[in-house]
Amino acid sequence: MSIINKPDYKIFANDAKTGELETFPDLLRGWGVTVDRTAGKPPMEWFNALGKRTDEWMMYLSQRGLSEWDAAIDYPQYAVVQYAGKFYTAKKQTNGQRPDQSQNEWMLFADAIGIAKSIADALNAVTDNANTRLEKSKNGADIPNKPKFVDNLGLTGTVDLAKNAVPKSAITQHSGNSADHVMSQNTVTNFLNGKFDKSGGQIKTDDKFLSLQNQTTGAANYIEATDSVGNVRYRLGCMHSNSELKIENIAGKTILSIRDSAIYVNGNKVATEPAMEARYASKFRWLHSREIELTKGRYPELLDGEVMTMVRGSVNDAYFEARNARLSFLQCLIDNQWVTAKNA
Repeated sequence: MSIINKPDYKIFANDAKTGELETFPDLLRGWGVTVDRTAGKPPMEWFNALGKRTDEWMMYLSQRGLSEWDAAIDYPQYAVVQYAGKFYTAKKQTNGQRPDQSQNEWMLFADAIGIAKSIADALNAVTDNANTRLEKSKNGADIPNKPKFVDNLGLTGTVDLAKNAVPKSAITQHSGNSADHVMSQNTVTNFLNGKFDKSGGQIKTDDKFLSLQNQTTGAANYIEATDSVGNVRYRLGCMHSNSELKIENIAGKTILSIRDSAIYVNGNKVATEPAMEARYASKFRWLHSREIELTKGRYPELLDGEVMTMVRGSVNDAYFEARNARLSFLQCLIDNQWVTAKNA
């Protein structure tokens, strides 16, 4: 028989539309159920269900390699299953006995094929071989050619580096320009403390002054401030692996977050990008409303959005007295629609 090529792993009828797939009504009876249900004619929906069931079983076995142990299945002798991350083989026919709790019925697959014994034998052989060649009590004194031994271990370079190690006299306690001296750890620490004032200060720049880079892609990334005893006052940044940006006022118990094109306060959505765009006024205009005559000392009640845009009076009077007025509506262009303003 020829070798079968690897299938494409597509599940039959996996994308069936609504009404094209129906669970087979009686798997144990089989097609005989059609005599009672569909006048002996099996429908398409049942064929789809059986094809999908078969492909899903094949996918299950392809994914796991060995099927998982199940209490409802009878296992013959030498059956192989997996359970809790380990592989087991049946010593005899068994049913309902968990592999990890039934040593009379099951044994580890590695023990069944002798892997554990082979490893133990190999380790014992290595130990015996080492003991016959080197005696621990002599601490290497029985090595006939020590330089050659070091060379065979690939440690010649390490020995040479040790010969050229920095002497204590070359370790200085101050900074300088020497090419063959190094500063001590204490000197470096003091030098850095002098460069970076931990008690406060200013960083002056016209560009980016601080960059936080994660060691792991998608990890949290934020700045945290504490008081003198270590209590968190606030946090700023991404607190989790997602892209949500937060400003957390711990003491004030207030959290402002930005995610999914929206703004939230303490988890409550207060604004969204579409909502803000919908309420954004891009233009303003005056729309003539009416002209009225004024009674001395009295002004009319204005309608919503109505403002006084012009007043006429007599120029011959000793004082200017309003005679009539022009009123107009103030309108805003919001979401491509002119909307009349509302009075407060």
